[in-house]
Amino acid sequence: MLRNSLPASNGWDREKSAPIAGDFNGDGRADLAILHGAGGTDVNVWMLNGSITSPLSGTPRLAQVLPSGAGWNLVSEKVSAGDYNGDGAADLAILHAAGATGMYLWKINGAKTTTSLSAAPVKGATSAGTAGWVFGSTQPVSGDVNGDGAADLTLLHAAPDAGVNLWGVWGAKSSAALTGSPGLIKSLPATSGWRYAYAKGV
Repeated sequence: MLRNSLPASNGWDREKSAPIAGDFNGDGRADLAILHGAGGTDVNVWMLNGSITSPLSGTPRLAQVLPSGAGWNLVSEKVSAGDYNGDGAADLAILHAAGATGMYLWKINGAKTTTSLSAAPVKGATSAGTAGWVFGSTQPVSGDVNGDGAADLTLLHAAPDAGVNLWGVWGAKSSAALTGSPGLIKSLPATSGWRYAYAKGV
């Protein structure tokens, strides 16, 4: 069943859109956030609310604009969603390429309000300038892997032997969520058959 149409006449382009699902307003129903590359390479954050009667069928709400003048560009972003601060509303985690080496992690907090995802991005963990970290060889995956009630961000990263290293950036029921340095959780070596090229986080 068709729930909504986002026409090209309104500026929408599938190739410039990065959708991600999560309960961003904490009402118990999943919503859809869409990062969309605007004309001047700004990144617009749009939101469609879930509902019992007509899910995702309303007019998209522009939550905020991430300006190109501050370095934002959709081709330099990877996005994941989870309740990283444990407040009952999903947040957005955005990996942002920092030149040829390294990346920054930004978080946009969800909220139990009609203006969810409008809060200014908060810079979290960073690996900018750190040897070995490459944006193109990193996949973010969200989930509460340590069971403390706050979602964590697991980074699948290409290991030097072409295997997979799993790194964790921990959520917390506080403003410290996703601010710590990535910690190595586990190495999945190529000698055991693991290949980053064939790995896909879900």
